[in-house]
Formats: sequence, structure tokens, C-alpha cells
Amino acid sequence: MTPNIFEQFNIEKDFKLADPDHQRQYLELLRKVEIFAADRSFEELNDDIEFMKLVIELLDNIKAWIDEEVTIKQEEDSGREIWDYNKLQQWVESDLGRLGAYDYTLRNFDNDGSNIIYLGDRFDLKRTPITTLPPNLHVIDIFLEDCAQLSKIPSGMSVKRAIVISNCPKLKFIGQINVDGDLHLNNLPDVKFFNDDSTVKGIVYIYSNVPQKITDQLDYMQKTGKIGAIIMRNQH
Repeated sequence: MTPNIFEQFNIEKDFKLADPDHQRQYLELLRKVEIFAADRSFEELNDDIEFMKLVIELLDNIKAWIDEEVTIKQEEDSGREIWDYNKLQQWVESDLGRLGAYDYTLRNFDNDGSNIIYLGDRFDLKRTPITTLPPNLHVIDIFLEDCAQLSKIPSGMSVKRAIVISNCPKLKFIGQINVDGDLHLNNLPDVKFFNDDSTVKGIVYIYSNVPQKITDQLDYMQKTGKIGAIIMRNQH
């Protein structure tokens, strides 16, 4: 397959993707296209239904990978936002659904201008309608269980003891988190990104229905010293 044929089929031969897994899959598909097209003319290939299916698969995947990486970049940028008390109060009212949001915010949070500190020992958000969390949130323990609308955990979270993330079907993005204790992950089928600048000094417990890509990433993070240990539980 000549470079001219690549152009005729609108295939980018030297595409660079930010995600190593995306790049690997791209190169594998590209290699299949090259093998399929070897020593064949444009006319032959254009009439080959199987080849055209392969080209469409490659182009569709490239678009999906780019869209995902753009979304992740946007999520990372939004995580750098600094929330003041007004922004925090809006979140308490809209995401937590709290009446008396002003008093609740003043009573339960401290804001030093860059970090948002939850003043209680246990920040239990089980079954709340949250879609996100404040960036740079500091907690002792936090429980994100059965949060059906939660789609992202912004960067900057600091956890003294434990964080539980379980049964969050829409969660796609986990930003940088630093955990002095343990991290529990369970039933997170749609997670696409886990910031590998995160650290977990204790144990990462991985239960069921966590994407293999994320599991592999956590395993690599353990090998590089960012995670104390990993325990797999009830994996099928």
C-alpha cells in the first residue's frame, strides 16, 4: 500500500495519540490495513467490502480516541479551577440537594483559597445526586457509593484514611488523588481515565467490574512505587 493510497482513503499513517493504549491499538489496526492492502491497487481495494470495513473501523476508532482524549484534557483543565465559597455553596445546593446550603457550607467546609477541607471525619455521599466533586478536596474518609450521576472526580483530592468508589455507572474520569490510606474500587464499568500522578500509600482493593485498562494501569503504578499494594477481590 503506497502513501498515495493512504491519502486516497484518508488514512493518517503517522498519527500520534496521547494515550499509550490508544496508540497501540491504532498501530495494530494500521498494520492490519497495510497487510490487507499489500500489492493491491486502489481500484481493487475500493471494491473489497472487507477492506473497506477495516478502513471504516480504523477511522471510527481514531475519531473516538481523539474525542475521548479531548474530553479528558477538558476534565483535567476544569480540575484546576479554584472554588470560592459561592461556588461551593452552589454545589451543595445543586449536587447535594441540601436545603440551607449557605449554613451547611459554612458549618462543614473550610476554604483556604486553594483547598476545600471537609471538617467532619466521614464524608458520606452514598446515593446522593452528585455529578462531580469540588477540586482540591481534602477529607479524612470519603464514601462515593451508588452515585448514579457521578461522572468525574477532579484532581487535587487528598484523603487521610480511606476512599470508597463503588457502583458509579457514569464515572469516566478520576483525576489526581493522594491517599494516605486505602482505595476501594468496585463496579465502575465506564471509567476511561485514572490520573497516574495519583498516589495510594496503603492498599488498592479492586473488586468486580473495573475495566482491565484501569487495572493494568494500577498494576504499573504499584511497580513504580505510587501504590503500596493491590488486592484483587471477587474478580470474574
